[in-house]
Amino acid sequence: MKRKALWVGSFVVVALVAFLLGSAYGWRKKVETVQAMEKVGSMVGAAWASERAALLFHQAAYAEAREALISQVGILEELVSRPDLGWVSMAHSDLALAYMRLAVLEERKGNPAKSAEFTAKAEANARRAGWRDPSAVCIRRLVDRAEKNAP
Repeated sequence: MKRKALWVGSFVVVALVAFLLGSAYGWRKKVETVQAMEKVGSMVGAAWASERAALLFHQAAYAEAREALISQVGILEELVSRPDLGWVSMAHSDLALAYMRLAVLEERKGNPAKSAEFTAKAEANARRAGWRDPSAVCIRRLVDRAEKNAP
């Protein structure tokens, strides 16, 4: 009987330790999963905003395109402010393109001062993203090339 009680007691202790270790491991994995979901969720939101802004830049009127681009800039600025998500460089690259699209819109609308302001922001973001050539000419060329290939 004592032997059986010893086995049962040992089993209970081992099961309890396994449960506690499993719980700790599961909690850690849950935290990692939540962090991964936050990273992916932020990227999906930014990608959707970027695609919508690019589409409206190519096909919509000034007001709609400008509103979509301003919204995209807001989302990307939020990503830049969250280095823990790991998207800072990508966000700066997308910001460079978004600001250049805003500059082009303002240029088309006849607002050279606003266009110059957005162009300067585009160059600054391209530099922050680490582009080899962060010049306005290079960024504009990329935006123009994308516009030629737009649906």
